[in-house]
Amino acid sequence: MLSPSSTADAAQDVLRLRVTGSPDALEPARRRLHDVLVGQLSARAMYRVEVVLEEVLMNVMLHAHDDMALHDIGLEVRLRPGAVEMHFEDDGKPFDPTVVRDLSQPSTLEDARPGGLGLVLVRKSAKALVYERRDGRNRLRVDIERV
Repeated sequence: MLSPSSTADAAQDVLRLRVTGSPDALEPARRRLHDVLVGQLSARAMYRVEVVLEEVLMNVMLHAHDDMALHDIGLEVRLRPGAVEMHFEDDGKPFDPTVVRDLSQPSTLEDARPGGLGLVLVRKSAKALVYERRDGRNRLRVDIERV
């Protein structure tokens, strides 16, 4: 069960957060999520949840908008018997991470370039990745095994 709080609905096992689109908002969101989920997931699952949280939020913050305004990102986390469902929603440019190809692996250190690995980490952490564009918003569900 998710712990009851002002942003958690224990009756529905849902944690809802509204994250301001600033990198400074990442750590408070991570701490809040950790505090609610600690003891309910394996250490491996908790690590995956935190990786997905950071990578998805940072990708939205850095790439979803052309303006410099802060845009809120919605997050809902649901505990299911075998998985944690993370639902992200933003009003940024359409972006379907399920159809983006992974970067090719560099053959030498000189060929390696920074960036572009966040989506790879999300895919490796996820049991399922589902995207839809609805009502001018990106909606991404990432399922992570609880074990």
